[in-house]
Amino acid sequence: RSQAPRAQTREELCQQSSRDLSSLVEQVRAILPQFSPDLVCEVLILKDEDVTATVELLLSSNFESKASKKKKKKQEAQAAAASAAAEEEPPAEAAPEEVPPDPAPEEPQEPKEERPPTAAEKQALKLKKKLREIDRIEERLARNEKVDPMQLPKLERKAGIEEELRQMQLVIDEEERQREQDKEQARIEAELEAQRLQQEAEARAAAEADARRRQWEAEAAAAEAAARALQEEAQQQERLRRQELLQQQQQRQLEEESRRKQQQQQQPP
Repeated sequence: RSQAPRAQTREELCQQSSRDLSSLVEQVRAILPQFSPDLVCEVLILKDEDVTATVELLLSSNFESKASKKKKKKQEAQAAAASAAAEEEPPAEAAPEEVPPDPAPEEPQEPKEERPPTAAEKQALKLKKKLREIDRIEERLARNEKVDPMQLPKLERKAGIEEELRQMQLVIDEEERQREQDKEQARIEAELEAQRLQQEAEARAAAEADARRRQWEAEAAAAEAAARALQEEAQQQERLRRQELLQQQQQRQLEEESRRKQQQQQQPP
């Protein structure tokens, strides 16, 4: 049985394209340098070599490359094979065990930003630790357990610690709002920079196309001038050839006339 044809790689797709896509790939990577040339080439082929459409597709969150699609299909095939193998296995003769209930699905959490804690966050952690110690002291007192007398003054500072923690939380919230504003500002600046780079790339592409058009026009004009020169030269040669033929004809006529005169002179009267 014949084997299935091997899947074409991105390099082969780029090489089999109607023309070299290197310049278009560089234009797209000037806007989006985080993408590899092979991936950019693949999307350019997918979008009929349209730079703008390629940039929009790469920026979209729902874009999925052929490699990721292939990997996803492979994982799905492996999962299906494992499920089919599990169904074909004979059931074990052991006593059925109680299956624990499935845990409640956890809600997807957004990835937390990895950064060192701020001074306000560090202070809030210290205050929370103090409040936990005070809560443990109160619990022991509620259970009539023995408490170190040196720990009792902490109970009097509970209200002040709670107020200080509330103030720290306000500072933390304000810092978080400022970080969100900075992120949004950075996102806007990145989008503006991407638009600027895209406009520059489009301007360069337009300038290159205009330069190629002018070069083609100059080459076409030079070729037309050369063709006219060749045509004029051919016409000049044709005129010279005709003049030469005419001169030869006149020379033959003169020679013929001269022979007739000589023959007439040689005849007796």
